[in-house]
Amino acid sequence: ADALTELNAYLNELVGFGSSMQWRDVYADSALTIDSTYPAQRILCRHTSALTLTLPEGNTSYPIQDGFRVGIVDASGAAATYNITLARNGWKIAASAANATISTNSASVVYMFRADLGDWKLASTLAVGDDLPFPAEFDLGIALLLAHRLSGEYGQRLAESDMYAMMGAKNKLRNRYAPPPIMYPEGAVSNLGGVTTKVGITGQDQSVA
Repeated sequence: ADALTELNAYLNELVGFGSSMQWRDVYADSALTIDSTYPAQRILCRHTSALTLTLPEGNTSYPIQDGFRVGIVDASGAAATYNITLARNGWKIAASAANATISTNSASVVYMFRADLGDWKLASTLAVGDDLPFPAEFDLGIALLLAHRLSGEYGQRLAESDMYAMMGAKNKLRNRYAPPPIMYPEGAVSNLGGVTTKVGITGQDQSVA
């Protein structure tokens, strides 16, 4: 129970609730297909009947990038009566080839896209037996992170070698998943943090301060 609490707290920090991302709020009063052009969207459901949210399909111009986040919030507090269905649109959801259903009042969940699997992984409120949303290469690093976060409570310390391994895994995780995936078609120009980026036809970025 302690480890799950720490794990979910860490996931919340990593997938965008530690102020590393700017979320776009989208209001859903009726059926909605989620836009594929913005990589961090929070869908606020204000429904008074059963509601279906369709995950983005993606295409050549706007592929769904690894790490794309979708948060779903039952703002109406009515999901137990009026279920929220997450339609998979050809992708898997939590390793299942079936739509997902949210049926708990005031639920708030986050899904993160794994491009290598074509799978929307649950990235919040994990329970015992749930898969981590990250590739298996991060399993040991996350175990060490949890051990470190729990060490004070249990009066233990990581060995020096494990501490270095934990720090390396933490940096690797944050570098890969904390920044938002930026999605632009070829030839588009963006400005992020004072750096203008043009995505060329070759796919190589050209950045100038």
